[in-house]
Amino acid sequence: MRPGSFVEFLKIVQSAENIETFPDTPISEPKEIFEHKFTLPKHMRHLILSTMGHKTIVPKEFPVAKVKTIYFDDIEDTAFNDSLDGFVYKRKYRLREYVDTVGGARYSLEVKLRNDTKTSKIRKLIYKPLPKDYHLTTFRDLLDTFERENGFSLSRMRMGLTASELFMDTIIYYERYRFDDPYEDARYNLDTNIIVHRVNKHERRLKEGIYLDHDIFEIKSSVGPFGLPHYLRDFGIEPAAFSKFVWGKDIFA
Repeated sequence: MRPGSFVEFLKIVQSAENIETFPDTPISEPKEIFEHKFTLPKHMRHLILSTMGHKTIVPKEFPVAKVKTIYFDDIEDTAFNDSLDGFVYKRKYRLREYVDTVGGARYSLEVKLRNDTKTSKIRKLIYKPLPKDYHLTTFRDLLDTFERENGFSLSRMRMGLTASELFMDTIIYYERYRFDDPYEDARYNLDTNIIVHRVNKHERRLKEGIYLDHDIFEIKSSVGPFGLPHYLRDFGIEPAAFSKFVWGKDIFA
């Protein structure tokens, strides 16, 4: 069994005394969140998981998930170039699929807006799977399909779209471990085994996947910039201006 595996982490969850339930909500309102990311050497993964499992609150529901995230971009690569060029204001369009999830949402459809270190997100959690014969092409077609299949409106999300058509562009797979700070309004995520596939927009086919050579540790807080907790400061975790989408797309540029 490899270090930091799902099985080991779930053992920590089952034995932890500080478990608290954070219920899923089907709709989330746009809210400013401060995000900070750090790179983590893979060989430190097991130590981080063990430490976080005992120092934080481990959510009882979905403490760990396998995630497939599909990013969309226009033919001019606007979302990618805005991020690459360091624009303060940028947008991302994505569909997250929670693989092998039982009892929770199947997808999270998102328009993410970023202004410097602050982010806000228009998000809709979706529980009904897409039709088996559905072939993903554009973000607008995806909105149309979800509305038709589920009987709800995504008009607020459409307001966040630009005039340009958004095509399926980059696919990122990873395993996410979730933790909540017991004293502050902060969420910690550890993303591991991150692999990217690039989509050829014209031929609609995937290019061969490539693994990231490190893990990503992420802090999200609504109360302002939030640094590493004291018990992680000697673990070799380095601050990073990192985007999975930009990293993945840049590899195949």
